[in-house]
Amino acid sequence: MHERFQQITYRGTTIVVVDASNMTDEKELQKLMKTRSGITRPHGLLLDATNTHVSPMTLQTVKSHSKDIMPIVKATAVVGTGSLLGVMVRAVARFSGMKIATFESRQPALDWLASELSKPQP
Repeated sequence: MHERFQQITYRGTTIVVVDASNMTDEKELQKLMKTRSGITRPHGLLLDATNTHVSPMTLQTVKSHSKDIMPIVKATAVVGTGSLLGVMVRAVARFSGMKIATFESRQPALDWLASELSKPQP
């Protein structure tokens, strides 16, 4: 796994934490967004984008990657969203059909993910 990926168990659910916080190098951020977690069973995803610069090119990378991971990522929480990043997150949610919510900090994001992941899947 990439050093910015961490698999945790929270309230009995599997969550992959992707720490993209404070990333300013566009190429490194795109590389991170293309990295797969290596987990093949359904899980939640917490993306920490606190103080991260996201360009339209990175948005395209995320949009294309989201279709690939959709079958195993049951819910995504994005932390640290400013106004521009919030717009981008909503665009990815509309494009991919993924369940994505935004949060100001990790704890509410983890609580939401645990709640979403504990619901029966259709």
